[in-house]
Amino acid sequence: MATINVFPIANRQHVEDPRSWSISLGTDYWLGTNPSTAVLAGTAGAGVLLSEYGWTTTALAHVAGLSADFFSAADPGVPGYLQFTAASDLLVSPSVFGGDDHVAHVTRILGYRPTSLNMECYAAFLTEAADEVSSAFGFVQAGASPITAAAAGQFACISSNATNFELNSSAASDAGAVSDNAWHLWRIKITSTGSEWFMDGVSQGSIALVADVFPLRFGCGIVAAGVNTIGLNNVHIWYE
Repeated sequence: MATINVFPIANRQHVEDPRSWSISLGTDYWLGTNPSTAVLAGTAGAGVLLSEYGWTTTALAHVAGLSADFFSAADPGVPGYLQFTAASDLLVSPSVFGGDDHVAHVTRILGYRPTSLNMECYAAFLTEAADEVSSAFGFVQAGASPITAAAAGQFACISSNATNFELNSSAASDAGAVSDNAWHLWRIKITSTGSEWFMDGVSQGSIALVADVFPLRFGCGIVAAGVNTIGLNNVHIWYE
């Protein structure tokens, strides 16, 4: 697998609990994908559910990792992951990223105004049997969902058309590498010139920005059971 981006600690503030994404300010936001049952499907009103902090969630399952060698990039096995296999499985964050208010606070932390918004995660299309643009993960428009028909709610989301991986928005599409069922390190980098996407450190192309849709959300979901299914591992979103 490709090398994950590593950042110095100075001038960076990490929001490590996804329940704090909408109430804490930082430069780096994390979603660990080995959550407790309480966070995914616990008792409402206990203050532990992601859905009590602005997230949209369904009854997602966690699959434990296995078969890796010690510290081995050559034999990483299968990581622990959130499993998106049932129709309409969905996980969507609050709308917080990329608006000028958020960037202004990030500027105060960094000491400079950032020029990019980034998302990185490990993910696999466990099956990819159809051209299914709405089974996807990535950045989603304010108040929208990745599983809306014809990518209508997407800003920069990765999917498979059963032949190639794609990056899609509500207005544009870009085809990348030949699709498969392997785990890859994915990155989306948004700048003023467009949204560029990477698979295992290799640029796959870019699409133009969509106007008037910020702040963005992170989202992952599938539209049909057992057709194009997704495994999602540890998400990192940051300003740079």
